[in-house]
Amino acid sequence: MKYDCSICGKKHEMYFGIKAELSQKISQMLENNPERVVESDGLYMIDKSKVVIPAQISIGTEFEEDFFYQTWVECDAKEFIKFSEEYKSERGGKISGKLYDNLIPYFPETINLKCLVEYRENMKSSDYPTIHIVEESELRSMQEKEISKVELETLMNRVYH
Repeated sequence: MKYDCSICGKKHEMYFGIKAELSQKISQMLENNPERVVESDGLYMIDKSKVVIPAQISIGTEFEEDFFYQTWVECDAKEFIKFSEEYKSERGGKISGKLYDNLIPYFPETINLKCLVEYRENMKSSDYPTIHIVEESELRSMQEKEISKVELETLMNRVYH
């Protein structure tokens, strides 16, 4: 789906999601100090004090599909281990965390935003847990309501310009 850009007048593709690759911070640690990082099934324990997990932010839109951003969340290692030991797939569960990276280019000032990570009932191994932002921010405001076509185009303009 394309939209008419209000900045340059061109037609640009409208994206409804982005998947962040491995965090640059983790990549650099793996390269420079690999002893600090332990990887297991796509989760990363860093310095034995925090666990960094992939998760997904969802923002409702006026369209039939939501806008998704797959990124990384940092959780306290002890809390995550306890959560993992007590987790029951049929009930789901939530754990506190904070965004590990900025959500560039869409939300450039989001690193360390406090969030809850929700593991939904009966998730498949290919599913991502859902991120709910709890700290006051533009991202939280957007998550709490459905964003308009104009607001989605504004997000797209952060990619193109």
